[in-house]
Amino acid sequence: MRACSKTLAAAAAALACHLGVASAASVYTETLKAPMPQAQKEVQSALQSHHMKVVMTIDILKKIKAKQKVLHMANFNQPGFTDVRAMVFCNPVLFNQLLDSDWKDAAVCPLTVTLFSKGSVTHVAFAERSAYTAGGPAQQAGQRVDKLVISSLKSIPGSSS
Repeated sequence: MRACSKTLAAAAAALACHLGVASAASVYTETLKAPMPQAQKEVQSALQSHHMKVVMTIDILKKIKAKQKVLHMANFNQPGFTDVRAMVFCNPVLFNQLLDSDWKDAAVCPLTVTLFSKGSVTHVAFAERSAYTAGGPAQQAGQRVDKLVISSLKSIPGSSS
């Protein structure tokens, strides 16, 4: 269990560092007028209806709050989110397209969306993978990933970009 936690923390740190390379313009967002439990169900359903498999959900805010005293973080959660969760998902066909185009670009997987909630409003953020594959052999595969995930999020009833 401890090794799994360390691996998860390392993966999250690596993803955060990797995401730092792309610009803010390469993060697609949707806003749902729904509290976290409902929004999470709607996002998962939308992803599944577009042939994505959600493999894990991480309650990020809960995990960090549990370690806040140990981490000594000043000004924790200044935006005042009541819940922050990450959903990790995959589409094997898209992964294979990335792998076949340029195996290094397959590192943009697994795919994630992060849900940020305050009361009855939840924001969904997706770091577009084409920001990493642009100009390379996997550019088209990265664009297909983005198109499928974004169309999934846009299909949620009441969503607004």
